[in-house]
Amino acid sequence: MSQGATFMKVATLSILLTMIENGWTFNGLYPIDPLAAMKECNTKIDGRALVKLADGSTMTAWNIQSVLQESARQFLSEQEGRGEIVPMWAKRAVRRWGEALRDIRDYDIDEWPESSYWVDWWVKHHALRSYLEALPDATDDELRTMELRYHHLDPRQSVAKEMVDAGLMEYLFQDHQLESASRNPSPHPRAQERAYWLQRRATGDSVSCVSWENVRVNGEKKVLRFF
Repeated sequence: MSQGATFMKVATLSILLTMIENGWTFNGLYPIDPLAAMKECNTKIDGRALVKLADGSTMTAWNIQSVLQESARQFLSEQEGRGEIVPMWAKRAVRRWGEALRDIRDYDIDEWPESSYWVDWWVKHHALRSYLEALPDATDDELRTMELRYHHLDPRQSVAKEMVDAGLMEYLFQDHQLESASRNPSPHPRAQERAYWLQRRATGDSVSCVSWENVRVNGEKKVLRFF
């Protein structure tokens, strides 16, 4: 629900994939059982969950993230050192990544550091805590309903939207920007081609399927260019 969290998920993944494409490896950080590691990390949101790695050692989730963040920071620095252009969004993502790790390390979950206004689980925690303070006799079912409402897509029922309106959750983009983005494709070739088939073709064409790699027009699959 948090725009800041969504930005960080997309940005950090893009950075790490670019690093891998450039020869960076993270062999020492692979969990021996990724699914078990995810479950363990989800039960300890303070980052202290111990993750068993493929080489037999263990690291906390926080330490793994710290290694990845520092590697990403070093990678962007090396790119700039070679005269390459580093996007501002990438610099911003790595900086916020480091800030979030420091906040998780240095602050209690009930406190309000800057990252707690965009880290989804932290925002949700504050919402539920505020609800309990206002209604201390709330039942478990009522709390579960509130938790679900945090993720509600209808802004009239969304707890996340209420947090935004109250200034308790970061809002990166204004409504008119989101409306514009929903109607105007990005400059990426695939986005432009996809929009062409969806918006600019004659009404006689029938688009039956749209995916990241292709669209199906009048029963014929058309592959979208990546570059």
